[in-house]
Formats: sequence, C-alpha cells, structure tokens
Amino acid sequence: MPYTYRLRTDKMQDEDGEEYTAYGIEAIDSDGKILEWAPDIFFDRQKAENLVSLCIEEKLEVIHLMDVAEDALFDY
Repeated sequence: MPYTYRLRTDKMQDEDGEEYTAYGIEAIDSDGKILEWAPDIFFDRQKAENLVSLCIEEKLEVIHLMDVAEDALFDY
C-alpha cells in the first residue's frame, strides 16, 4: 500500500488556557486516510517540515514513525 507523510498542525491550549500551535507528522495512504500520526512534537514549523521531508526522502516505514518522532523530541 503506497503512503506518504505530511505535516500535522494542531491548535492546543496550555494549562493556563493560552492557545499555541503545535506541529507533528502524519502517515497517510493514497486516499488520504491517516495510518499513523505523531501530534504535538514541535513548536517550530520548519523543524516539523524538515522531519516530514526526511521521512519522505528516506522512505520511512510507517511502523517506525513513533520511534522517529520520539527521537526528534530528544534531538530538538
């Protein structure tokens, strides 16, 4: 089944009720169905876009997405 990755953008609220934007990544199939996702990884859109590009370029298997997302949290 072919799939790709895309940027995920979520509006969140912190414990004080302040709104912020968080970025993550989604693996989607050719119909746009979400296969796996890792939300709220970055506050910086460019860092999230870089991770999405890397996953696409390296043809990351969906089963490894959560490991890569976890590694990204520690690297950034």
